Amino acid sequence: MELEQIVELIDRVSASELDSFCLEQNGMRLSLKKKQPRKQTDPETQSTLVQLQKQSESPQEQSKQMSPVELTGTEPTKTEHTKTVVSPLVGIFYAAPAEDAEPFVQEGDGIEKGQTLGIVEAMKLMNEIESEYDGIVEEILVKNEETVEYGQPLFLLWKNRTKTDMENPMKQLNIMQIQELIPHRHPFLLIDGIEDYEPGEYAVGYKCVTYREDFFAGHFPEEPVMPGVLILEALAQTGAVAILSLPENKGKIAYFGAVDKCRFKGKVIPGDRLCLETRIIRKKGPMGIGEATASVGGKIVARAELTFMIGA
Repeated sequence: MELEQIVELIDRVSASELDSFCLEQNGMRLSLKKKQPRKQTDPETQSTLVQLQKQSESPQEQSKQMSPVELTGTEPTKTEHTKTVVSPLVGIFYAAPAEDAEPFVQEGDGIEKGQTLGIVEAMKLMNEIESEYDGIVEEILVKNEETVEYGQPLFLLWKNRTKTDMENPMKQLNIMQIQELIPHRHPFLLIDGIEDYEPGEYAVGYKCVTYREDFFAGHFPEEPVMPGVLILEALAQTGAVAILSLPENKGKIAYFGAVDKCRFKGKVIPGDRLCLETRIIRKKGPMGIGEATASVGGKIVARAELTFMIGA
């Protein structure tokens, strides 16, 4: 369905006595609901929205400017587990159902398939933006009451792994098997187990954080918090399992090269089970980059891109 058809459909539903309307066609789902907006959109803003919706560009010209995305709102980015939710139409984005209400979701929240992430209002019609996946809200890309365009990214989601994602049984490694792949040893071995991995592609592991960790003695005695640099090191060791499990890298060492796009979003304290996932997204010769995510209880606590180099 082209943008002009969507605008015409909105006009007709708005003029009708229908309270809600849902259309499913060729894998696309468009849901419209009539609600009283929380505050009246001023005439100048409303005029701007109408002009944006009815720009003189033909559907052919618009298709050249925009990458094809389904109106359900997801398109893959550089990894299969990172999903971008986009706006299905021009309108005003609302992060909560009412002015005094809590937002639908916040960064780091765990979400379920079908859960409402936000609302886009167009001509007094409210279109609910729903998630197509179970996962985690990694980043909210727009602000509340911000005007958004058709196809504009709204959310970045981290899609949870499901049984259908993997045709093969999960490959697990215990602590002894991990030490056969990477050279780290106590007290600097920061992963307790590997729950799944694919040589040269990804590794998923965990660390059970206890009060007896050496670093808690000084960081901090009154409020023990796992240092962020050690969370990154644990993610790097997880990535090292992925890259050093390749037969050609057996017995080698993976060196840290750089950290980019690093963000810490929560604390890791004694008693936490720190989940670690690193996916190799680029490789060239002995160098590569891993996309790494650490989470506790389904909420992201750290995320970064890690550059590594394979040495002898």
